[in-house]
Amino acid sequence: MSEMTAQPKKKWASLQQYADAFGVDHSTAQRWFHAGLIPGARQVAPRRAIRVPAELVTDSASVA
Repeated sequence: MSEMTAQPKKKWASLQQYADAFGVDHSTAQRWFHAGLIPGARQVAPRRAIRVPAELVTDSASVA
């Protein structure tokens, strides 16, 4: 008996994916991040990638 294993949902999206989902430029999304306007977004260290909760990207895609 083989069971289908569900793929774990992706928890994080890149800032570029977030920008694409909202139809804005990457630099605009960066400004929003630094202004604290993206809820749940994280940057683990300076000069490292900014990660956004994946549900923000998928929710905006269904709205757009």
